[in-house]
Amino acid sequence: MNSRKILASLVLFLGCTLAVFGAPSATVLTVKGTVSTGSHQSLQPGAALPVGAVIQTGSGAEVSLRFFDGTVANVLADSELTIERLDAEVQGGHNAKETTTLNLQRGTVVASLDPAKKGITNFSVRTPRGIAVAKGTVFAVRVTQDKANATVGTMSGVVTFITDRGEISVAFGQASSGGAAQTVAEAVAADPSLASVFLEAAVSVANAIGQGAITNTAGTPNLVEGVLAAVVKVAAEANPNSTGEIVRAVTGAVGSGNAGLVAVATSAAGAPAADAGKGGDNNGGNATILPALDQTQVVVSPSRN
Repeated sequence: MNSRKILASLVLFLGCTLAVFGAPSATVLTVKGTVSTGSHQSLQPGAALPVGAVIQTGSGAEVSLRFFDGTVANVLADSELTIERLDAEVQGGHNAKETTTLNLQRGTVVASLDPAKKGITNFSVRTPRGIAVAKGTVFAVRVTQDKANATVGTMSGVVTFITDRGEISVAFGQASSGGAAQTVAEAVAADPSLASVFLEAAVSVANAIGQGAITNTAGTPNLVEGVLAAVVKVAAEANPNSTGEIVRAVTGAVGSGNAGLVAVATSAAGAPAADAGKGGDNNGGNATILPALDQTQVVVSPSRN
């Protein structure tokens, strides 16, 4: 082999090596209970998960993952999820586009995306019923344990559900399993198991806030307050007889010493979900709720193999 071929081979090798080491990976932020990868390796905070990693949570377990700054997902108990795609397009030393695709085989995932980055964020969750694509919002996706059905609940923003039945608009405080959008209260009446999904989603987000996984950013200085108000309002609408339980659970998650967030959660739990994000007194004199997150659309389209 002549020197030119050797040099070309060396350049190719180094390029491939740099591509591998430069590939984005998800970071495990917090772990509760037993969480493993497809190789049955127990996950610990700080672990890096590459594309193709399979995350499995046991009963009562939960894991919080950060894919990019401002892009966080909580995988709740009894779930199985694969990181299908994770990459960034860099221009001028900065990310011009951040793409994350998760494949949720079963269980529940709650995504929180910083609306200040909606111009570069491309986040999606693939399910047996469709693909939820988000820019800057908070939403929960549940796939039943038999992997037959999926429900998307909007906790901030608007969801457009594109299925074989047509296009369905799912507004904040609503849910759809492929049919016409319903309020979360109506969805829970039709499927009582959804009540715990929205409650768990709110507590999960509160835990992420309390442990620093979701934080305010320069572009969205009130991100934490907006996220907390939105998810608590939806949980209260789904569980109208359990507002006290919601406040106690969320307060415990964010830390009872954080008076500001406790006031936000208390006020949000006492207000109708349809009023989320409106300024002013929503609870007879309690704390004013800060504006909810940007009303960025989420599109859910049929899965493609």
